[in-house]
Amino acid sequence: MNQRIKILDGFRALAILPVVLFHFFTRWTPPFNDVSLYPYGSDYDYFMFGKMGVQFFFIISGFVIVYTLDNTQNLKQFWIRRFIRLYPTMVIASLITLTVINLFDFSGYFAANGKIQNMLSSLTFLPPWNLETIFRNKLEFEYIDGAYWSLWYEILFYILCSVLYFANTKNFFRNFVVVSFLIIAGGTFFDNLSDGKFLGMAINPQSSVIKLLGYPFNLFPLHRHLVFFQAGFFFYHLFKAHHGDYKIDNFFKIAMGLSFAVFCYYSYYHYLHSFEMMNVVAVMLIFALMLAMFLTFIYYPKTLAFFETKWMVEIGLSSYFLYLIHQNIGGVILNDVKDISLFANPVLPLVLMVFFVAFSIFYTRKIDKSISKALRKVFKLDAHKK
Repeated sequence: MNQRIKILDGFRALAILPVVLFHFFTRWTPPFNDVSLYPYGSDYDYFMFGKMGVQFFFIISGFVIVYTLDNTQNLKQFWIRRFIRLYPTMVIASLITLTVINLFDFSGYFAANGKIQNMLSSLTFLPPWNLETIFRNKLEFEYIDGAYWSLWYEILFYILCSVLYFANTKNFFRNFVVVSFLIIAGGTFFDNLSDGKFLGMAINPQSSVIKLLGYPFNLFPLHRHLVFFQAGFFFYHLFKAHHGDYKIDNFFKIAMGLSFAVFCYYSYYHYLHSFEMMNVVAVMLIFALMLAMFLTFIYYPKTLAFFETKWMVEIGLSSYFLYLIHQNIGGVILNDVKDISLFANPVLPLVLMVFFVAFSIFYTRKIDKSISKALRKVFKLDAHKK
């Protein structure tokens, strides 16, 4: 199975497009923002659920990273490939965004994002709050683009998977299941101590012991999104089993059932803080649709031929750069023209969306491909392997 799976690229397109719609029609208007930065205000605020595309990305990553590990010789090779895939594009997208903010953010709304020290977050993938801790709060940091928040969780998942895989490849499935559930349980425990109680027991969240034990979960909060990566992990093994490369046993069935239960818990309680309760059913249906699409991909892939079409694959292949480049640059442009009545309609954001998609495809085809090819030569990787 050492080949690219086009349907997954199509899934990436399905994940990124709603995210862009969310950022261009909903993100910069109440209730997500104090004031509207859009020239059309909240008139076209129909995409509040678009941000859930990030969780779909996490599920895709859960599948793809384990697939990649199964086709990688060692830990060093895995991280070289991740470096080539992520780092140059992150640096380039950050520099472009930083430049646009400083040149064209006439209102100064994005000034905090445009500070030069924020490049350190992009260069290290560390969240701003971790950098502030390292610098003892002597410097303030922000993401150059708020969309970068999800990359820290991706990196943490890569670390967890790659270490467990190459430490004991034979027992990787079992070890990942056990460790990931422990991480979720531990993180959930410490996240819910704010009221000083847990399962009816009084616990002082300010005690030195509790703070010490909870510190790793605050510094590395993978548990808050791990259920999605975990879902992709199980889907990958179902995919292998369907192709005769993996045998499903009782442990797998129990672990996947428990994972599904935890997924439902997190979907309902943990991710609904930003949604009104009237939208609970819609949120649950969207998550159910994500799971159903992966099951369809595994067992009935021919019904998803649309996701293998040229443009869906192209958008999916360029989705990483598109994700990094669109939000704050789009916000700057829309905010600059928000008082011009000519733009009080959805034409401009849709034009921007088409532009960012086209620019991202061009970047991925021409620039990223050339950089990747050069770096593969430097690191002596087989250019034909992904």
